[in-house]
Amino acid sequence: MPIAAIESLRIAVTGRAARLFAGLQHRRTMQRITSFSDHRLQDMGFERDWDGSIISRQRQSGRRR
Repeated sequence: MPIAAIESLRIAVTGRAARLFAGLQHRRTMQRITSFSDHRLQDMGFERDWDGSIISRQRQSGRRR
């Protein structure tokens, strides 16, 4: 195999591995966050939606800058 083909393959595999790792890390983080109390979620800027999912709290539109 030419060097350029090997380098292209290496780049493709590295990118795929990075996306896989990021997905696994996100899943692990979300599993930890779901066990937090509602009060702790609010302290971090999140809240529990009606179906139990974690969402970012919306900022008030009339806040000072």
